[in-house]
Amino acid sequence: MSSLPPSVLDALEAGGIPWPGPLTVDDRHAFERLLDGVSEDGRTPLLSAVMDPDRNAWARAAFHTLHFLTARGARFVGFASDDALEFEDQRGERFGAIPLAFTLPPHPGGEEGDVTRMLGALDAAFAHRRYALWLRRPLPDRVDVDPVRRAVHLWLTALERGDRTETHAVYEDDDIALDLTIIPPAQRGGPTGRLVTVMPLPSLDRLAVTDGRIVEAAAKAEESAGDLPLVCLAVADRPWKVSRGYMQQLLYGTPDRVETTLTGGSSPGAGSAGTYEAEFTATGRSMFSDPACKRVAEAVWLEPGAQTGALSYRALSLQNPWAAATPAIRSVGRTFTSRSERGARKVVLRWEPGA
Repeated sequence: MSSLPPSVLDALEAGGIPWPGPLTVDDRHAFERLLDGVSEDGRTPLLSAVMDPDRNAWARAAFHTLHFLTARGARFVGFASDDALEFEDQRGERFGAIPLAFTLPPHPGGEEGDVTRMLGALDAAFAHRRYALWLRRPLPDRVDVDPVRRAVHLWLTALERGDRTETHAVYEDDDIALDLTIIPPAQRGGPTGRLVTVMPLPSLDRLAVTDGRIVEAAAKAEESAGDLPLVCLAVADRPWKVSRGYMQQLLYGTPDRVETTLTGGSSPGAGSAGTYEAEFTATGRSMFSDPACKRVAEAVWLEPGAQTGALSYRALSLQNPWAAATPAIRSVGRTFTSRSERGARKVVLRWEPGA
């Protein structure tokens, strides 16, 4: 019989960030083991947050935070504030951890139904013509496709009458940005309709949202957690699909120098098969070198792992070399860590495979 109350298990099984659907027996045992070493002062508010619909997503992210940091050798000691957990590192020194829950859209172009309606409207407007589509921004919820369809129809009609000659058009308003290109037929009887569909790249939008929430959480934690160093964990219900290069640019700025060593045709930073390191200068224009983030020691991106299990995760950790203090905890997963004196204006960081 589970040591967790049935109401808590029901709340954990409700679906959402960061694991969907019901828990298996192994999942339940994993949660019980995770809570075994947690004091009543820490356990009660965590389980209460699970039961609160307004805090359920945060509580799920907090469970992942607890799981991730205890695996790195940290010990959970309680709550630094309503939204921040408090841990002891391997030196016995305290630090705060801020779980941030993110719901990512299942489709890069927006809600799947909206994307389907837009593609259907465009396909009907182009009919037998061959064309390529670039959806530059995700579609807004419940998008009205009729204005787009009418504009495309007018453009195609003008082309047929000879009033216009351009075979590329841009449709753009406050919420929608489309690039449309007519592709001449390659041969008689060849394929028609939409030949290429390019969806938006989510990296920049997702990083912008993450950036804002980390900075806001760090400022809020200063009021309650004082001078504790902070680890911020962005916990998502789906893969982040954000490249390391974009993350580095946001957190550290443009590197002054990049050096890679490759063996066997491997990609940069592929653990033992190659290395990637870069040198950065604190300019104040990158997130980590901004004084507002001087107590953010590390930013971690967590997403559901390849293995089954509610607490399975993949982690990507980027450490702040300009932080005022850094917790002594082991690396787990891919980690971008300082190879030079921490706190120096110019630093060298290198990707490590972690444990």
